[in-house]
Amino acid sequence: MKPGCILFDLDNTLVDRPSSLSKYAERFAADFSDRLDGISTEVLDHEIQKSDGGGYIPKDEMFVNLSTELPWTTRPTPDEIGEHWFHSIHSSQSECLDTGTYSK
Repeated sequence: MKPGCILFDLDNTLVDRPSSLSKYAERFAADFSDRLDGISTEVLDHEIQKSDGGGYIPKDEMFVNLSTELPWTTRPTPDEIGEHWFHSIHSSQSECLDTGTYSK
């Protein structure tokens, strides 16, 4: 099935990117809690926001940054972080499509 249209949100008017990343930071903290070494969700949120660069940093680079810059007890590979990212994004999109709503 081809999409009817594609929207590009270059200035965060359609989606509040910082809020979306903050929610992702909460999920990231929960899912990697056994591997992160004493980092608060607030600091993790800041690091994810910084690594994302407002969406202008390539995702591969973002995943490397998170893998190397965060305090890990057991460091995940950038690929593991990438899989987590894409799984989380697709889960959120599916929920939005299933319910017909998007909550910020």
